[in-house]
Formats: sequence, C-alpha cells, structure tokens
Amino acid sequence: MKLSYKIIFILLLTYCFSCDLAKDYSVDYKQVNINVDNLPNESIHTWFDSLEFVSLEDSETSLIKAIDKIMIYQGNYYILDRGQHTIFAFNTDGRFISSTKSIHGQGPEEYISLVDFDIDTDNGNIHMLDAFAYKIKVYTKDFEFVENIKLASELLPFSKFKYLKDDLYVFYSKRRNKTIVFYSTTRDSILGEALPVNELSEHLPIVQESPFYSLNGQTYLTHQYPNNDLYKLDLDNYTIEKKIEYGFLEKTFNIANIEKGQDMLYYQNYIESNNRNYMFIVNKSENNKYSFISGYYNNKLYIIKCDKNNHEESTIINDFAENKREMLSVPMFVDDNYYYTIVDLESVKYVMSPLLTSESKENLKTMKDDCNPIIVKYHIKD
Repeated sequence: MKLSYKIIFILLLTYCFSCDLAKDYSVDYKQVNINVDNLPNESIHTWFDSLEFVSLEDSETSLIKAIDKIMIYQGNYYILDRGQHTIFAFNTDGRFISSTKSIHGQGPEEYISLVDFDIDTDNGNIHMLDAFAYKIKVYTKDFEFVENIKLASELLPFSKFKYLKDDLYVFYSKRRNKTIVFYSTTRDSILGEALPVNELSEHLPIVQESPFYSLNGQTYLTHQYPNNDLYKLDLDNYTIEKKIEYGFLEKTFNIANIEKGQDMLYYQNYIESNNRNYMFIVNKSENNKYSFISGYYNNKLYIIKCDKNNHEESTIINDFAENKREMLSVPMFVDDNYYYTIVDLESVKYVMSPLLTSESKENLKTMKDDCNPIIVKYHIKD
C-alpha cells in the first residue's frame, strides 16, 4: 500500500464555513477566535519528547489496502479497511492478532458489508455497521459473534454511527433532512433528530473520517466535511449542544462567498485559489489538556495546539514546498499520552527526527517497501 505523504496533505484541500441554517441546538457556546498570523511557530521538539514507529505486520492474512479508521482498546489497534470489508487487529507492537475476514459472508453470524464500527469500552464488544443488511452486528473483541441488531429502514441513508450506551446509538447522515439521528434498538424507534443537513455537504470532500469522538464519558460531533463547529451530544434529551465555534478573525471563511450547486472539483479549485486569504479547518481532535485544530492556510498545513488550562495557542506549520523533515500530519486520533498519525515507508523521511527512539530506528531497517502502513506515535510532553 502506498500512501504518499504529500498526497495525504494535498487531499485535505477543503473549506470551512459558518452556517445560517435554522438552529435546533443550544446556542450557548464558546467562540474561539485565533489570529493565525500571530501564532508562535514551534517545532515537534516543543510539543513532544519522543517519536515511535509501530510497523504493522504484513502477511497474506494481514495486508491492509487502506486505513479508514483506527481505534485502540486495551492497547490493541483495530483498523478498518472499508474496501476489503475487514477489521484487522494488531497488538501494541504491531503484531497481527486476527481479522474479520473469516466472518465476512451471508451466514446468520456473518456480515455482508462493513461501513463503520465502534467499540464498547466497557466490555470490548465491537459493533459493526452492516448497511447492506440494515443491521448492526455485535462481536467480541476476538471477533466471536454476540448478536444481530435489526435497524429500521427509515434510518437510511446513513454513513457513520456511534454506540452510546445500553440500546442507544447515534447515526450521521449527509442526505437526510437532519444530520444526527438518535435511535433505540429495543424500542426500534428514532428518539430524536438534530442539525439540518447543509445542501453542500454531498459535494464537499471528507476530511475527518469519523464525525464522532468521546472524552471523559461525553460524545462530541464535528462534521466530516470542513466546518468551524464542535457539538456535544445530549443523551438525556436526544439532541446536541453547540460547544465551540472557531474563527480566525478576517481569515474566517463564510459560506456566502461561495457559489452553490457545483461539484467537488469546483470547491477544491476554489480553495486552491483562495487559501491565502482564509483558514480552512480540516480536523478537530482533543485530549484532557489540549485541543488540536488542523487547517489549510497560505498553501501550508497548520496544526494548532490550544492549551485548555492557560488558553495559550501555538502552531506547527508544515510547508509542502520545502520538502523538509519533521513534518507533522493531521492526527488520526489523540489521547492524553500520544498524538497518532499514519505514513507509509516511502514517506517516513518526512517525519524523521532525532526524537525517534532507538528501537524504532532498528525496526526501520527491517521494513520492506511493500509493507503495511506505519503508525507514528508522538509522545506529548507533560
């Protein structure tokens, strides 16, 4: 599998906007305005104290063609390759454990398609969205069958979901009247809907693979397409609350400035010709100490770190034209200890750093050109 590091960056050409659709959520939210031109430009040495490579074992049974989602449970990596309809499991060192290939089929305990998955952190059960069968298939962390959960056809169309608690799920769609749908499987009914779908959402590039993430028992939402907003799910009232709206002063993009009814290529070209004037957010992630905002501005990728305690902001600017080392990509996810990204062997040179651990340096010598992708772990400084 080849994931050109430059291409990963370039595919994040997107735009963000403020939406004037009728609101069906709390408007008591925090506005964060960032002066992007005055941010301290730091290096990975300021943010991190070590760098590790986790090379995922490659064999006939563990060969990954594309990484569409990664989750960690009890130190193991669960990786979705949507094209193969497969979840691969690797241990913390990258050793292959197992995959779902043997249960991909049309039997009563098998799944037909695999659109998305989530992990119940209480017991490790894996909830797999089989959109073709209108079902959620539940398996143990070792991929042993637990149960089939039938979904109502009125939920369609959906593209992503998250398991919340008990019998409660939330679904994300860009083609319904409302983006968010809360659904009870035991009652077989929709409990609530929120957030009108933006008419441009079907034509915008996907820049954030999963619209949901959890922190300290709370679940948050940010659109898959570029946007400035972060929402918190209200599980008691089956709706959402707007938590943060990011802005960049005069560099904030407004949707009123762009023509509607065009295709995705049009919007990508629009960004290319306007990114010197505006910041286009492409990713939001956070842990207990920091929020990380990734954006495209002035032909560069900005990774902005916002300290939740002292509210200070800094950035690492990645200049595509310079072709240098120690570049920092958009995170696949973050936790309190690590900032995780993905590269292939050909692109390792762009992230090489003296921060690389000695063990990773040795492992790098044995990696093959056609090996599986490499998980890059940046250890966040205390």
